[in-house]
Amino acid sequence: MGSSNSHPNSVDAQTESAPGLYRIESASNDSDPPSNQHRIQSPPLKSNFNEMLNNPRSSPVEQNNTTSQRFYRISISTFNLLELVDGYLNEPIVSLEEALEPVGRTIIDLPTYIEEAKTKCHYPSEHGLSRDESAAIYIYTMALKEKTFFDHFQEAWISRSRSTMKPWVKYIRLFRSALDKLPRAEDEVWQGMANDVMLEKILTSKSPFLYSCLSSCSPWNSEVVDYLQKNVSKNLMIVGYKSVNGRSVTGYTADQMDEVIIWPGVKLTPKHYVIVKETSSIIVHLVRQAGKLSCHIFMHFSVY
Repeated sequence: MGSSNSHPNSVDAQTESAPGLYRIESASNDSDPPSNQHRIQSPPLKSNFNEMLNNPRSSPVEQNNTTSQRFYRISISTFNLLELVDGYLNEPIVSLEEALEPVGRTIIDLPTYIEEAKTKCHYPSEHGLSRDESAAIYIYTMALKEKTFFDHFQEAWISRSRSTMKPWVKYIRLFRSALDKLPRAEDEVWQGMANDVMLEKILTSKSPFLYSCLSSCSPWNSEVVDYLQKNVSKNLMIVGYKSVNGRSVTGYTADQMDEVIIWPGVKLTPKHYVIVKETSSIIVHLVRQAGKLSCHIFMHFSVY
């Protein structure tokens, strides 16, 4: 987790901001899981997936906006964002109130939302989460008065600033403790957005320094494609992650959606992708690289 001198974008101890973050979005220590009860068994990439992209729908799809904000953005960094919170695992695990007290001034009515999260969260937990751990996941998925909690959290990461991230360290420790107790998502999970030239260039750059950011995924590729085609664009980038140590938070979210969370710092290695000729949509598959948490991306320019 410490910074590496060999990394061209490593954070110097005297440097406040870490360069190299690319976060593109649409307009709109490993432990064995204690239970398989909530493990997501999503289907593999379906044979008709390319057909879905070839034949875009037209009617809008009704879907919770907070879910849209989490699933329909793709976050990739040329810098390991965990270096911004180096040492967070040494923090004690505290209550949700104490964990979020340092960010209280930036979120209106935060104590009210914390109380709601602790009241409505999935507890008792069959996976052994404490009430505070379960509530840490619940509040992550809540819609607040002005924007979602997720948006506040993401803005801190995007800042690339150690000082901006510092108030979040206690929450990050609690959140990580909660996720570590949940089942791994063994099957491929999905994100998507309108296609973006900058992101495409990043993925084809063969840079040895591509990392995941904290992100939420859907276990259903059809859900992602349907929503984006009907509400955002016909020209899409669909990304699948497999074997990146994602954790299933299904049953623990405020909106009761099937969801998998990927931790930042998963190293990504481009492999190949597929272009769907009719809509110029791109399908990208990310997988864990041997030895480190990494990614394998379908990156061979096949045209259907």
